[in-house]
Amino acid sequence: MSRSHDNRAPADSRDGRVLELNVRSLDGLLFEGPVRSLRLPVEDGSLGVFPQHAPMVSVLRCGPLAVVHASGASEEMVIGPGFAQVYPSRVLLLVEFMNAEANVDLDRAHGAMLRALERLEERDERADLVRAEAALCRAVARLEFCGCRCDVCACRQRP
Repeated sequence: MSRSHDNRAPADSRDGRVLELNVRSLDGLLFEGPVRSLRLPVEDGSLGVFPQHAPMVSVLRCGPLAVVHASGASEEMVIGPGFAQVYPSRVLLLVEFMNAEANVDLDRAHGAMLRALERLEERDERADLVRAEAALCRAVARLEFCGCRCDVCACRQRP
């Protein structure tokens, strides 16, 4: 049986102190390794996951993924929408994208946000509003993750 379909714990996580994290996108494997804990961006806030968590499936939104590696080092990344499958000793995330802060191109994210806003404001029958909303979600998540405080982003964050 392949490991991706095996519900048994990996050998190094059977002691119950770590989770095996596997993050995938359509492009393939984005991250794999042992972690002590995770904080996932879910539809109604965030979800903490520790070893021995109850099995569950959850919808993920665009937002920050916080990871405490088995070594104790903490890391935060931004992930795109997707799904989380949680087991007591492992977690599988299927996401649209994942970026570390150093890999976020702020100029590109700003451009994507502005193009998406234009498409949504036009209300053109030919415009694919679902794709525009998804592009806006990705761009805003990346900009917020990086702490962008430019005038354009500051205007978007006001109530």
